[in-house]
Amino acid sequence: MTTMPGKGFSRDSRPEPALPGVEPLLRVGISQPAASLRFFLSGRYQVGDSTIGPGWCTAHAEYPHAAVLWDYTECRTAQPTLLAPLRPACSFTLPCVDVGAGFHWCHREDLVYTGTLELLPTQRNEIIAVNRIGLEEYLESVISSEMNPEAPSAFLEAHAVVARSWALSQLGPPRQVDEPRPAGIDIWEWFDRGNHELFDLCADDHCQRYHGQTRKVSHAVDAVRRTRGTVLRAGDAVVDTRFSKCCGGITELFTTAWGGPSPAGISSVVDAACLASPWSPRGTEETGASEWILGRPPVECAVEDSSILARILLPMDRSTTDFFRWSEEYSQERLASLIEEKTCAGIGHIRGLLPLRRGPSGRIEILEIRGTKGVLRVGKELSIRRLLSPTHLKSSAFVTADEDHSNGVPRKLRLMGAGWGHGVGMCQIGAGVMAARGAECRAILNRYFPEATAGLWY
Repeated sequence: MTTMPGKGFSRDSRPEPALPGVEPLLRVGISQPAASLRFFLSGRYQVGDSTIGPGWCTAHAEYPHAAVLWDYTECRTAQPTLLAPLRPACSFTLPCVDVGAGFHWCHREDLVYTGTLELLPTQRNEIIAVNRIGLEEYLESVISSEMNPEAPSAFLEAHAVVARSWALSQLGPPRQVDEPRPAGIDIWEWFDRGNHELFDLCADDHCQRYHGQTRKVSHAVDAVRRTRGTVLRAGDAVVDTRFSKCCGGITELFTTAWGGPSPAGISSVVDAACLASPWSPRGTEETGASEWILGRPPVECAVEDSSILARILLPMDRSTTDFFRWSEEYSQERLASLIEEKTCAGIGHIRGLLPLRRGPSGRIEILEIRGTKGVLRVGKELSIRRLLSPTHLKSSAFVTADEDHSNGVPRKLRLMGAGWGHGVGMCQIGAGVMAARGAECRAILNRYFPEATAGLWY
């Protein structure tokens, strides 16, 4: 049985903290560890004392060194192995990159990058590709990759400020979090920036979607440039902003998803201009949560207008139509085998799923799974989502219904849920809808981060 605490809060190499007045250089992990890496250079690159490209290259690790083969020429360099472009127009292509790895929209694309390519050998003699790139150029791709780059300008500007703030807040030593596994909880884990020990940020949904130059569109690039250097601040610190696809009507507390305490400047808010918080979680009280999740409150992200959704969502996200309210049905055999496969807990057939602690959005932080041979208690929200799905549930804000009982064991269990993602910080669909209905950038930021102020960092 897994019994690990919140993991990954140490690094082998720590990034430099983001300094006011200075645009930082990021190290973004753009590939998974592999025995070898094949890539294409469009232009000439300096690697050690050699100049290589254009053309196909293959790299592999000979720890602690990396070797690059191009046109029958092999270059071996000690760490760091850097391929520096000789001209700004140079680019490199990684073929068949997993986009949305581990999620239901996962697919493969050939992605093109600018900046410096770092080849990082691991002690297991695998190679990792890292892109060294300035924050602003990185954001031009992020804002074009996260949502439709032709979305309303106010939304793209707000997203740029939020994404820039988050990236800056991740530089420097990770937050020191000492949140032990609560008594009686079997699985207690969360997944945050500290899980990346070899680079600053990853390039996929775990951090922010960064799909290189392939996605960049001038409308989104202009939004990034109009907000250059602008961040959300709480006092003298950059806010550790977060965002998810759809909050489901209320944004979630930071501590429901990650180790506490919650960073300053980020809180839970209702995704509507004139709607008070409709329910208050009280321990294991489920009445309010059930009414909220099974209802359809008048909030921004409840939008059903397909023309608005087409303006703000990428095609790969528009395939998910049940982002606001959703349901999943499991047979007893499927759910029991899924839990057994992922935990080896041996709790037998599943009698029921009991939320022990919810956040204000209805997302479950601690879930008790009752079986015929035992009980399993799980937290936090992403661990719950991963455990109850082959990939991920859309969120941990759900209530359950079961049917066809036999000796206290249901033959079917249905999960009825709200929202898509962890729900913390800015609701992307809600913010996009606000902009489509005429809201300005500042109003969007004030909605989701009312305790923060916007200002220049550099």
